[in-house]
Amino acid sequence: MPRRTQAADDPITRWRRRVWAAIQMAHCDPVFRQARRPGLDSDSLAITAWRALRAGHTAVARQHFLAALHHNPYNVGAWLGLSRTAQDQTTQRALLQIALDIHVLVMDDLRPHNEQE
Repeated sequence: MPRRTQAADDPITRWRRRVWAAIQMAHCDPVFRQARRPGLDSDSLAITAWRALRAGHTAVARQHFLAALHHNPYNVGAWLGLSRTAQDQTTQRALLQIALDIHVLVMDDLRPHNEQE
């Protein structure tokens, strides 16, 4: 049995795998693909989804959030909205974790890399 390296188990590597898995899920999972709405962008879909959620149309909101994420899996607001449509607490927590992970990834990309800490 091959021995795993310590680097493969470090927190950053696990975090990267978790983010990559979420992005791949949004692009490839049939649930996300079936929800897609050609001709609409991620932001428009997310806005429509939030309006539907506020109006109490959870199923419609869920489909729009899924479509928004299929178009742009880096849309943190859509991940947060999708978490609001979750039917159980475990799924909701997992979706909130994805939103946080994506947020950290995006914010890290926006921060100047020459910034001293």
